[in-house]
Amino acid sequence: MHRVLDAHPATTGIVVDRPGVIKLAKEAWGEGGPFHSAASRATLTPGSFFDVNSLPKGQDGDAFYMRYILHDWPTAQVLDILKNVRAAMGTAQTTLVIGECALPDHDTVGVPPAMYQIDIQMLAAFGEAQERTPAQWKAVLAETGFELVKIHPTRSLLHWVEAKPV
Repeated sequence: MHRVLDAHPATTGIVVDRPGVIKLAKEAWGEGGPFHSAASRATLTPGSFFDVNSLPKGQDGDAFYMRYILHDWPTAQVLDILKNVRAAMGTAQTTLVIGECALPDHDTVGVPPAMYQIDIQMLAAFGEAQERTPAQWKAVLAETGFELVKIHPTRSLLHWVEAKPV
């Protein structure tokens, strides 16, 4: 998040994570820390995406940003997380931005891309965790009160999944 704040000096942000992570983050955002340049515009707050009451309430123009979070969880928990995020957004005009791998909707010919290997690693490490195809993103988003706007590829394995509340 510090890079977003550094690149956009008028922007503010809220980092929500488990209490132990926030304690460590306060050191990184503190005086002399690597993220200090944007510390005055960042609020660090303990919380959980499994507890809707600990999530910040959305305001018009907000973006809820999640990076490499949802692929760690089985679909049932992904649905819970997204429902809580959607509830926190309320009626505000907000955007959801998810940074994850997005597998192609079709089978490939030849050597599978590295993202398929990551999908298998997620499955092996976390049980039912997975990378998702665009069709799967559309389905989980629709089930949790979002509409898929676009999947933005990058030059890396990361894709930005953009969604809006409906």
